[in-house]
Amino acid sequence: MSNAPIRLTGSGPVTVALDLDPDLVVVRLEGGKTPAWAESVLRDGAETFAVARAKAPAVGRERKSGRSLGPVYKAAASGAVAVPTGRLTLQLAEGTPTDGLTVALDDLGFDIIRRSDTMMLVQPRKHDIADALDKIEIVAGLAGAQAVTPQLLYPKATK
Repeated sequence: MSNAPIRLTGSGPVTVALDLDPDLVVVRLEGGKTPAWAESVLRDGAETFAVARAKAPAVGRERKSGRSLGPVYKAAASGAVAVPTGRLTLQLAEGTPTDGLTVALDDLGFDIIRRSDTMMLVQPRKHDIADALDKIEIVAGLAGAQAVTPQLLYPKATK
């Protein structure tokens, strides 16, 4: 997680600006149960994530077990928590041939989840959220990509 950008932004005409919160991490949960140590819980389809204090003993156990921990961001103005999934939405320029873009994304370690004539939704093959976020500018520079936005989850409530 050390390569997670300190400031998270997308590219394009409308961008989001969020700052890394080093005191929080997100843990992908298995089994759907909400652990007592969770500050908040987020669901994305079949996946469940818990936001927790980075120094919590339970997080240390999760880290030692090899469980993937991800970064948590906060909006500077409101303090709202945002959790990136690692997926990126690419807005494509009209008429963009996607063959070269598909190869370039594959070379960068991304799999294409959904595709249309104007959009692509990609996710990191190794599910390394921080690495995917670190590559936003690279992906935005690929031929045919007009804008790149990280997919974010927002908890409804926190402790």
